[in-house]
Amino acid sequence: MPEIDDEFVKKFGIESGGVDALRDKIRDNMQRELDENVRTKLKNQLMDQLFEANPVDVPAALVENEVQRVREDTLRRMGINDPKQAPDLPNDMFEEQARKRVGLGLLIGELIKREEIKADEERVQQKLEAITASYGESEQMIRAYRANADAMRQVESLVLEDQVTDWLLERADVTAEPSSFAAVMGMEPAAAEEEKS
Repeated sequence: MPEIDDEFVKKFGIESGGVDALRDKIRDNMQRELDENVRTKLKNQLMDQLFEANPVDVPAALVENEVQRVREDTLRRMGINDPKQAPDLPNDMFEEQARKRVGLGLLIGELIKREEIKADEERVQQKLEAITASYGESEQMIRAYRANADAMRQVESLVLEDQVTDWLLERADVTAEPSSFAAVMGMEPAAAEEEKS
């Protein structure tokens, strides 16, 4: 094990502050990841309840298109980019998820229209900064995004979805439940999670 000293810390790009600065940086990163995971879990629960409480007849054609998108997403996550190498996966394997995505899209679209929710430009900028933060030339990447209408529509769609989530949370009855960092981050085994319930 290496000795945790100023030389070790400098390898992580921390020029001053030593070990304390490294600890602060790690703590900040862990807090940011925790906040993102809590937000994602809360959003997923909220969307599940929105979908369950508002049954929607979804057009079959939209579901079929979404089935293909879900299939492609699944294959990409499996590392398969060539459709010829893809295993033969039946459509019904993706249908429930596709139906839910289409239904939620319709519900969110109606809510945006009814409540006249517009993408907040400050939040769009923050989302762009978050998306491009991992790139070396962040400002250049932001300009590239802004020059691409499709990319900007996707970013604005993410922001609108966040704004709809906020709008729903303001009106929802939310109950907080204590949980450990490991549980929220999905680092605890399922059995340990059930024991705590």
